[in-house]
Amino acid sequence: MRRVIFVLELLLQIILGGCLLMRAEAAPCDLNGEMQAGRTATWEYEFTFTNRTQKTVRAVEFMLSLFDGEGEGVFECGWLTVRQELHAEPYATFCGQIALDDFFDDLPDEPLQTDFFYASRIEYTDGTSFEDVFGRYAF
Repeated sequence: MRRVIFVLELLLQIILGGCLLMRAEAAPCDLNGEMQAGRTATWEYEFTFTNRTQKTVRAVEFMLSLFDGEGEGVFECGWLTVRQELHAEPYATFCGQIALDDFFDDLPDEPLQTDFFYASRIEYTDGTSFEDVFGRYAF
């Protein structure tokens, strides 16, 4: 009986551990970002994108959710989708900004916040792409 329990525990650890390792290895990029109020009353989301693949990136579609100071969503759908053409060599880091002014009729007076930022689609120069529809690798 002990042997059966030991084998079952071992199998469970292998299965669960394997799933965690697969998630970490499957992430094609690292993202980091923060909201910035510009010097000229503009809003930008500054980010760093690190390509963790052997392919060259040509474009990325980012998703982010924006909230006002009270935690209310800024957009009706809650999400902003922005496509950026960028060039990131394999294992290189790209620093960029997403200008948010074009998405507002009136700029908010209060600071904006985001709690979810991810690359929903990454396009590579070889014609292939990676999609993360559900934000599995969100920052």
